[in-house]
Order: sequence, then structure tokens, then C-alpha cells
Amino acid sequence: MKAIQRAAYAAASTLRSTFVGEAGYGLAYGSHPTGTATPRSDLDLVLIGPQPLTAEDLDRLIEAVCDLHRAHGFDLDTEVDYTVKVHATFADVDAAVSLHCFDADSGGNLAVSAVVVEPWFLNSRPFAHRLVLNALTSPHVFLGGDAATYTEHRERAEYALGLLAVALSGDATSLTLDEAMTAVTIGPQQTTGEDFLGYTPNGHLRSTLGRGLARLAQDNILRQVDGHRFEPDHSACRAAIRQLRAARGLDAAAWDNAR
Repeated sequence: MKAIQRAAYAAASTLRSTFVGEAGYGLAYGSHPTGTATPRSDLDLVLIGPQPLTAEDLDRLIEAVCDLHRAHGFDLDTEVDYTVKVHATFADVDAAVSLHCFDADSGGNLAVSAVVVEPWFLNSRPFAHRLVLNALTSPHVFLGGDAATYTEHRERAEYALGLLAVALSGDATSLTLDEAMTAVTIGPQQTTGEDFLGYTPNGHLRSTLGRGLARLAQDNILRQVDGHRFEPDHSACRAAIRQLRAARGLDAAAWDNAR
């Protein structure tokens, strides 16, 4: 199984080089990096580049991804259309880490809806951005490319996930890392996993959220009480969310409208 995974990652890295080059980067995420894959589990891939692919190149990429699955005996998962999930731009990452994939009111209060297993939801731009945020903050394999941009995007995603955890904790006057993990793994009506944000409570999520919360503490959005507990400033959290969402700018919106 591991030999097949290594070969699949190598093939995916070749696709990354072909379709986004050294200016972009690629990630494999989902069950294979997590260690929960079966021999036929699909391989979740996203190639991230500075600009959109042409329709012709996107079609070529999708066919190449399907060929990769067939060559390694993996099933194809078409519940989310491949036109939505195999490629993203830097502007898509910007939307994801600015938390534009969730609803927010003018005060910076976030709401995360449960996943609706219907094409209109799964193939929407906001859900595509949720996948990008998840890819950057869940266990993944870096498939090469611009490591500096990848690192910047991953760190911004960790910060955004920390903000999301605080926002979803309600008006709690204190927050532990375990409680932050619960906030992003259990949603309304006790939805979990792929029905909510796609996270499972594991060591990777703990480390990722730990780094995000530490950054929030540096920005005085949280005050660290001891080694385990934080006191959030919810007003500062909402202000940070408003600032993130406002900072995307017109160029990012233009990218979205072009897709």
C-alpha cells in the first residue's frame, strides 16, 4: 500500500509540475495522508497556481487525474465535480483563509452551515474554498513547487482556523485547546466529519490549532492564562474576521467572478 501511495504521489507531483509549474504547488490530502485509506480509496488532490487554468488545460488536468486513479487502482469520487476541486488559484486560497467560505454578518459573527449533499452546494465556490482551507490545515503531502508560498498559505490557514474555533466557541469566557478542537469538529445538530468541516480530533489538528491560537495570542485576540487555557477577546476576534474579509480586495473578487 505504501509503495502504491509513493508512486501515486510521484505521479501527482509530475502533474503539479505540468499544470502549475514552480510558481505554484500541489497538495495531496484526505484519507491517504491521514492513514485511513483503503487500497481503493480515491486520492484527494489540489494543484494551486497564481492564475486560473484555461478550460482546455483544466480538461487535460481532470483527464490526467482520472488516469492516475485508474493506473493505481483507486476509485474515482465524483460527488464533488473535478472541475471544482482539482485546481485552485492563489485568489481561491485568499478567499479560503479570509473565511469567505462561511456566512458572516456585518459584525463579524461567523456561521458555518452543515454540508448539503446536493450538487448546488458541493460544486459551489464557497464549498471549493472550504476544501482548500481543509487541505491546508488537515494532514497532507506537499507535492513540490513554491515552498515559500505554500508555507505562507498554510500559516494563514492555521491563523484562520484559530479564528474560526474562537468564533464557533460562542461567548465562552475561556477556551482550552481541547475545546477549540471540539468547536471545529462538532457542528450544529452534532454534525461531524465530512458533514461539517471535515476535521477529526487527532494530533495533527491539535498541532495546527495550537499554532493558530498562539498567533492569535500574539495579536492580543487571546490571552494565555496558563499552558492549557486562553481567555478570548470576542470583540477583537470579530474585528479580525471583519478585517480579514475586507482585506481581500477587488482583485480577488475579480478572480472569483472569472471562474
